[in-house]
Amino acid sequence: LAHMVEQALDMIHLEVEAKQVTIDAPEVVGAFSVMCDSDAVRRTVLNLLRNALQAVESGGRITVALERVDRQDGDDRGAKTAASGPGTGLGGHPSASIGRVVVWDSGAEIASDLAEKIFEPFFTTKQQGSGLGLALGRKVAQAHGGALYCREPSLCPEVSVEGRGNVESRGNVESRGAEFVLDLPLSGGAGSS
Repeated sequence: LAHMVEQALDMIHLEVEAKQVTIDAPEVVGAFSVMCDSDAVRRTVLNLLRNALQAVESGGRITVALERVDRQDGDDRGAKTAASGPGTGLGGHPSASIGRVVVWDSGAEIASDLAEKIFEPFFTTKQQGSGLGLALGRKVAQAHGGALYCREPSLCPEVSVEGRGNVESRGNVESRGAEFVLDLPLSGGAGSS
C-alpha cells in the first residue's frame, strides 16, 4: 500500500510544483500488504491527491498519511463501512487490520450535506469534472472489502487564528479543509504493496 501511495505522489509531483503546493507525506514505518488490483488502488489514491490539489489555492498544503489500524471485534476506531457509515465490520471482516490512507487539504471544507452526495456518479462541485472520480474510487474500495469516505478533518495542522486551533484563515473565511479516507483490509502476510 505504501508503494502505491508513493507512486501516486510521484505521478502528481509536477502538478504540485507548478501550483506551489506543499505536500507533507511522512515516511511509513512498517509493512502494509494488501491483496488488491494495484492499478485501481493507485488510481484511486491519485484521484484523491488531484482532488486535493484542485481544492487548494497556490501555496496551499496537502497532508498524506498512511497508518495501520488493528481492529478487534466491535471496535470500529472510526472506520466506516462503505454503505452504512460507522460500522463494526469492514467488508465483512470484523476483526481485520486496516491499511488507511488519509488525504487532507487546506482548501474549502466539504459541507455536511454533501459528504455522501459527492460519492454519487456524475455529481460534482467543480466547474470542470465528470463527477466520476470519487464514485469510482468508492467502487474500487468496496470491491476490495474496504471503504472510501469523507470525514471531519483530523490531520489539520495547528494554526492559531484569534486563539482558535485547527483553523486556517482565508480573509473572513475560515476552513479546516477537507479529509478523505481510504480503508483497505490488510492481507495476513508481511511485506508491502
